[in-house]
Amino acid sequence: MKLRYFILVLSVLVACNAENDSQRPLPNRITAEDAKAFNLPSIKNETGSEDNPADRFEFDLLRFRDPVTGRIPENIREKELAFAARLPVSKGFVVRDKNGIARNIQANFTSAGPSNVGGRSRAVAIDITNENVILAGGVSGGLWRSTNLGNTWTRITPVTELPNIRSITQDTRPGKENIWYYGTGEILPGSSASTVGAPYRGNGIYKSTDGGITWNRIPSTATDPINDLSSPFNYVHDIVTDRSNTTQDEVYAAALGGIYRSTNGFSSVQLVLGHSNIVSNNDAIWTEVAVTSTGIVYATLSNSSGNKTAPSGIFRSETGLAGSWVEITPPSGFGTDFRRTVIGIDPSNENIVYFLGNKGDNNSLHRYDDSAPDGSEWTDLTSSLPKFGGIVGDYNAQSSYNMLIKVHPANSNIVYIGGTNLYRSRNAFADDTQIDWVGGYSRNNNANQYFNHHADQHTLAFFPSNPNRMISGHDGGLSITNNNLKNTETEIRNENNQVVQRTLIDWENLNNGYVTTQFYSLAFEEENVGDPSIMGGMQDNSTFILQDPARTSDWINIGAGDGGFCYYDNQSVIFTAQYANVFRIGFVNNAPQSFNISPPNGGDQEFNLFVNPILADPVAPNKVFVGGKGRIYYTLDVRDNPRDEKWFSFGTPTIPSNEKVSAMAASESPQSIMYIGTERGRLFRVDNSTSLNQINDVTGSGFPNNGYITSIAVDPANANRVVVAFSNYNVTNLFYSTNGGTSWDAVSGNLSNAGLSGGGAPSVRWVTMMPNGGNGNIYLLGTSVGLISTTQLSGSSTVWEREAVNTIGTVPIDMVRVRPIDGYIGVATHGNGIYEARINVPLQARLQLLDILCREGTAILQTNIQFQGVENEFDLQYEWFFNGQSLGDGLNGPGISTTTEGRYQVRITNAVNGQSDLSNEIILDFGEANPQWCSGNPVASAGEDISSGLRVFPNPAERQLSVEHPFIGEVMVRIVDMNGRMMYEERSSQSQLRFDISLFPAGTYILLMTHQNEIISRKFIKK
Repeated sequence: MKLRYFILVLSVLVACNAENDSQRPLPNRITAEDAKAFNLPSIKNETGSEDNPADRFEFDLLRFRDPVTGRIPENIREKELAFAARLPVSKGFVVRDKNGIARNIQANFTSAGPSNVGGRSRAVAIDITNENVILAGGVSGGLWRSTNLGNTWTRITPVTELPNIRSITQDTRPGKENIWYYGTGEILPGSSASTVGAPYRGNGIYKSTDGGITWNRIPSTATDPINDLSSPFNYVHDIVTDRSNTTQDEVYAAALGGIYRSTNGFSSVQLVLGHSNIVSNNDAIWTEVAVTSTGIVYATLSNSSGNKTAPSGIFRSETGLAGSWVEITPPSGFGTDFRRTVIGIDPSNENIVYFLGNKGDNNSLHRYDDSAPDGSEWTDLTSSLPKFGGIVGDYNAQSSYNMLIKVHPANSNIVYIGGTNLYRSRNAFADDTQIDWVGGYSRNNNANQYFNHHADQHTLAFFPSNPNRMISGHDGGLSITNNNLKNTETEIRNENNQVVQRTLIDWENLNNGYVTTQFYSLAFEEENVGDPSIMGGMQDNSTFILQDPARTSDWINIGAGDGGFCYYDNQSVIFTAQYANVFRIGFVNNAPQSFNISPPNGGDQEFNLFVNPILADPVAPNKVFVGGKGRIYYTLDVRDNPRDEKWFSFGTPTIPSNEKVSAMAASESPQSIMYIGTERGRLFRVDNSTSLNQINDVTGSGFPNNGYITSIAVDPANANRVVVAFSNYNVTNLFYSTNGGTSWDAVSGNLSNAGLSGGGAPSVRWVTMMPNGGNGNIYLLGTSVGLISTTQLSGSSTVWEREAVNTIGTVPIDMVRVRPIDGYIGVATHGNGIYEARINVPLQARLQLLDILCREGTAILQTNIQFQGVENEFDLQYEWFFNGQSLGDGLNGPGISTTTEGRYQVRITNAVNGQSDLSNEIILDFGEANPQWCSGNPVASAGEDISSGLRVFPNPAERQLSVEHPFIGEVMVRIVDMNGRMMYEERSSQSQLRFDISLFPAGTYILLMTHQNEIISRKFIKK
C-alpha cells in the first residue's frame, strides 16, 4: 500500500514538471563581464604573501623527490624521455560491447586551448629581416613561431622533444640572419645545482639555420642522461652573439656555473669564466651575459654563500677569452653574497650598462659607465627602485624568479625594469620621481592583472624598425604594445561603463593560439552527455572556463592566484586557489555570483598544500571535502556558500597531525566509502563517509616510505577495487587492491625502474578509470612523459602503453578526468593547455542524490541527462526502480522527488543504439540518526516547529511569490525545481521577501531558507 501511494506521489510531481525531459539546452553561462564583476578578494593579500614561485618549487620537490635522497634525480628529464621512447605505443583503447567482444577504439585528441592565455615565457625574439616573424618559448610549452605578427602561432618543438625553452637569439650579422639559437632549462627560486627545479631542466642548446623553422640540438652541449653527468647546459640562462666578429660565429652562453664561448657556432665550446665543477661549486647557478656591438662582453655570476672558491660577481672582457675577464663588481652596495643579476646595455650609448641584482628580499640597481675615470664608474641607483607601496606596488624580484632590465633603443632616459610588475623610468632611475607602473598587476594595487598584461616579468623585445613597439614575455604568455612611451591614462571600462582600471602603456594580448599554459587541474560536468563546459586551474594564471562547443571562443578568467582543483556542481562551479582558498560561483536570477567558501585555515600554507585536494562526493555531489593537515574538512551542502561554522572536520587522531592530505577519492557502488592519501605515503579508508565512525589505516606494506600519494582511483562498479599512485621518482609508483586495501599488488609493470640501468621511470601524477564494458576499465595515467594506459592490471607483468604520441606527446600531465556516460576524456597538461577526446564506450549510468531534506522527508534524485546537439548519438530513456521493482512507464524523466526510504536505481537506455545500463544504487534514510545526509546543516530538533513560522503565499503562485519568516538576521533563500536545479538564490536580512517567478516554468518547487545552523523549507506550485 505504501509503495502504491509512493508511485502516485511521484507521478504527480513528475507530471507537474513534465517539460523537463531528457534533453536540456546549454546551461547558464558565465560571461567575461560577469567574471569582472565577481570582485574576488586578493588571494595574495589573504594569504599574507604575494605570488611566490618558491612555494611552487617546494610543492614540486615534495611531489617528485626521491624519498631516499630528498632530491629530484639528476638529469631525470632526459632519462625519462629515453625511457618513454622504449614503451609500447597503443593501437587504440580496448572497449568491449554488451556481448563481451573487444575492439580497439582510436581516440582523436585535439587541443581545447586556451588559445587566449599563455604560460610562463622567458624567451621571445623578433626576426630582424621580417618583423612579422616572432619566435617565443614557454618554460614547459616548447618553441612557437608566428609569421603574422602573433595573430596565429605554430608549435615548432616536436611533441616528443624537451619543451623547456629558456633563452633565444638570432645572429643579426648581414648574411647570417637565418641562424638562430635557443637554450633550455629553467632554475627556480630555492634551487641549487643538486636540487635544481628538475621539472624544467634542459638538455642543451639548439640551433636553426633556416630562420627558426627546423632545429637540431648542438652535440657539444648535449647532456648524458645515462651516466648522471651534470652538464652546465642543463640550464642555459642566456645566449648572445658577437655582431662585431664578422669572420667567426662567435656565440656566448650563460650556463650553469659559468660563461661559455664558441667561435664556430658551438661546434666546439670553451668555459671562459666560472667553474666547471658545478656540483661542488654550485654558487654560480645564476649567470647572465651581454655583448656590445663592438664586442665588449659583460657577465654576472651568482654567489649565494658569500665565499669566493669560484669566480662570482660582475665581470668585463674586451675579447671574451679565458683569462681576459676583469671583475668590476661595485665596491659598495652590492654585498658579498648575491643571487641573480641581470644586465641592460644602453644601445644608444654602450658605455652605459645597468645591473639589476637580487638576494632574497634585497634588491639592488647599479649603473656602470665604461667611459668614466677609474674609481668613478659606478653609480648606486638602488634607492630609486619603485616603491608604490600597497599590496603589490613595490618592486619585487621574488627571489630572482622574475627580473629584467632593458634600455629603450632610441632614448637613453627610458629604462624598463621587471619584477612582479613592469616599470618604466623616464630619467634613467636618477631618482624615483619619474617612475611609471606599466604592466604586471593592475595599477589599482589590488593583485588583479594589468589589462591585457600579466604579473611576473621575464623578457622584453623591441621592434628593430620602431623601438616604440615592444613585446613583453611574462607568466601569462605574451603581450604587445605599439607605444611603449605612452604616458597618458586610458580608462578601461566594463559593460556598465564603469572605470575598472586606468592604464599607461596599452597592451594587446598576443596569445592567439600560443598554447603554453601549465595546468594543475581540469573539470567538466561529469554527468551530462554533450555538455561542452570545461575549466581548469593554472599555475599563476588562476582558473579559466570555456563554454563554447566549437572551442573557438576565448577562455574566461573566473578565479585568482594559482588555480587549483575545481569541479562542477549542478550548474554552479567550485574552484580553488593556492593553499585551499575555495570559491563557488552560483547562479542567482540567471546571473552568476561568486562566494568565498574557504574552510577553516583556508589559505594558510601551514595547514594546506600549495595545490590542495578538494572532492565532491560522486553520489551526493553537494557534500564537499577539503584536505587539511591531519584532518578532512567537509560541508554538508556547498550551495549554502559555507564559511567557518558550516565546515566540519574528521580524521583526528587517525590521520597523523603532522601530515597533510594529498589525495581523496569516494565510491559510487556501494555509496559512502572514501579513501584518503597523505603527503607521506599513508592511506586511510573511511567505511562510511556519512557516519564517519570508522577510519582504517590501509597503507600497503610495499608503499614507498615517505612517498607522496598524488591520486586515488576507485572503480565505479566496486569500491573495493582501487588504484593508488605515487608521484615520486625512483619508487614503485602504482598499487592495486581488489579487497578495499586489505592487500595490495604493485602494478607499475613496465613503468618500473626494475632491471633498468640508470633508472628513468616517469613520475605518475594522476590515475583514473574509464569503464570499458564487461566489468572492466581503461586505466589512464597522467605522467611526466604524457598519457599512458592499460586495460589489464597484472601485477609486475602489467603492460602500460603510450597514448596520443603525435598530439599530446611527452608533455607532463597533472590531471586526467573522464565522463563515462559519453566517453569524454579531458587531459590537463603542464605546458600545452588542455587536450580532449571522445571514445565510443558502453553506456554508463550514474545516479546522484541532489537533495535530502530530513525534516521534510523529501529527497531529489537525478541521473545523467543530455544537452542539445548530440541527438544523432543519444536519445536517453529512463526506467526507475525502487527496492528492485520497476516503477513503471509513468516515471520516464531524468529526476524524481520521493518521500519514501529505500533503495533506488535507474536504468538508462540509449534509443539510438539500444545500449542500456543500470545505475549505482542509492539507499535513502531520512532518519535523524544520519543528519550528515541532509542538505545543509542538521536542523532543529523535532520538538521545535520553526517551519510553522515560514509563510509562502500565494500558493499556487503565477507571478509574485511572497515569503515571511521568523528569523532575525541574514538568511539564505534558495528555490530549486524537482530535479534539484537551482532557480533562484539570494541573501537577505529582511523578514518579508518578494520574488518574481514569472519566468519559471509551471511546476512544483521547493523554497529552502537557511539561517545559521537551521534549514526550513516549503513546497509551492508555479501556475
